[in-house]
Amino acid sequence: MKALLAVLDKLRFYSTLEILRPLPLPWAIRGASMSGRVMYGLCWRRRRQAIQWLRETVPAGTPSTQIVRMSRELFVYASLRRYLSHILLLHDANDWRDLLDVRGWERVEQALGRNKGVVLLTCHLGLPRAERWFLKTKPHHVYYLFRIGQASERDRSWGARFERWHKNRYRQDLDTLLGNEELSVQYMKKAYDHLRRNGIVNMAGDGRYGERRYPVSIGGRHHTLAAGGISLGLMTGAAILPCFTAVGGSPLFHIEIQEPLALPDLNDARAADRNAETKALVEAYAARIDAFISRHPTNGAHPRYSLQIPT
Repeated sequence: MKALLAVLDKLRFYSTLEILRPLPLPWAIRGASMSGRVMYGLCWRRRRQAIQWLRETVPAGTPSTQIVRMSRELFVYASLRRYLSHILLLHDANDWRDLLDVRGWERVEQALGRNKGVVLLTCHLGLPRAERWFLKTKPHHVYYLFRIGQASERDRSWGARFERWHKNRYRQDLDTLLGNEELSVQYMKKAYDHLRRNGIVNMAGDGRYGERRYPVSIGGRHHTLAAGGISLGLMTGAAILPCFTAVGGSPLFHIEIQEPLALPDLNDARAADRNAETKALVEAYAARIDAFISRHPTNGAHPRYSLQIPT
């Protein structure tokens, strides 16, 4: 039964995506929002879970009416994240600058001015694809280092052929996307060389995969973060800039590039220990994620951090 429901959910998702695809971007946004509202009305059990999660997350004393409104936003923003992650790249962000609110880009320019390169740490919150959409408007060559899980060309199964067709149809394979399943030494070496040439590398700072992972606490829950991007920054001397995205309000998409991660004061015995440096920066980055969720709870309900919202 679960397998059948999963197939039906995929059929619903892809059919909705194909309906939204040819629409002007504002209409596609409205359609994705409507899908979220429908799921909010239908999924009463997940709606109760969302309300309970918000009560544990937002400041004490928040009115119940506001919590209910925010729970609806959780569903709407989850739907926007799911559908617009595919649709945004079909449009030129230069034509829709009124939808973007970008803060902190000057930090990237300042870091590049020091000829050390920049590691942009993306987080699985808000709408991360909006960051990539924005970066395409800039003249800089960006390397994207992700576990994209792309099917091998030698795989001729129906699922693999459909995946390749989908990535091509929604323009998800046009950039310099590095990585396939595991982020091997080969891909990390390419990113290292790009940073040494004063380039920009964009990767997930809250990834779970990698040889070096560190326990952290986010939202009162225990997580494990890989240190790939932070290790790259330490090895090359590049600036490590956390980048967060949020959805909601006007403009609709918000991109926040924060101050570079800086090492806290370490005593002499630990200062020479690269592992201690990495651990300290991972913990500092986790604190940034925690603070972001506190400020934007309706953008913080990614299943990696809290609960699964049906879309």
